[in-house]
Amino acid sequence: MEKTFRRVLMGLLVVCLACLIASTSTIVIAEPNWGTLSIGNEIQWQSNSYGTIKMKVINVEGKTITLEVTVSGNTHTEILDADASITELNLAYVSPWLLPKSYLEEDLSLTTQNYEFEGVSYTAYYSESSRSYRDTNTGILFESRSPDGTITDRLVSTDAYMAVSTVSIGCLGTLFIPLVSVTALVSYSLIRLRKKEVV
Repeated sequence: MEKTFRRVLMGLLVVCLACLIASTSTIVIAEPNWGTLSIGNEIQWQSNSYGTIKMKVINVEGKTITLEVTVSGNTHTEILDADASITELNLAYVSPWLLPKSYLEEDLSLTTQNYEFEGVSYTAYYSESSRSYRDTNTGILFESRSPDGTITDRLVSTDAYMAVSTVSIGCLGTLFIPLVSVTALVSYSLIRLRKKEVV
């Protein structure tokens, strides 16, 4: 009986350890330039200047991404190159809303912060100069504000995989680990009591 309990306890400890690791880390398999953006991904923003902006990923190949962009009912195709200079990137129509992940990683002026979107906490790059938040995995804009604090552009929806922060997925470990620990302690106490009764 005691051997069986030890095996069960060891199994519970392994599960606890796995949950602890999962609750404090986020595994993101991403392409160096555009994160996990892939063909078919759709993104939509609301802009004070341009109204509704929709983008659909047509192709991602190495450093180049091809987008189908729709603004005010008008659709055109745009290509962004991750190796383009900052001047060239700024000239691109879509640059206010999407920038290469690789370019953002090289910008030492950016800080990493958590940004909440639809009730989920994501890891974002924050730019103090443009007062904007961008997803660290894809370069997608979450939000940008004017100097007076008014939101000028914001993400409305996307099916792309974003960089979920450790804060939100940590809830799994926070709830599960104490429950398993209490269950193990109660089981152990009951077995000890049964042994005493037998003796």
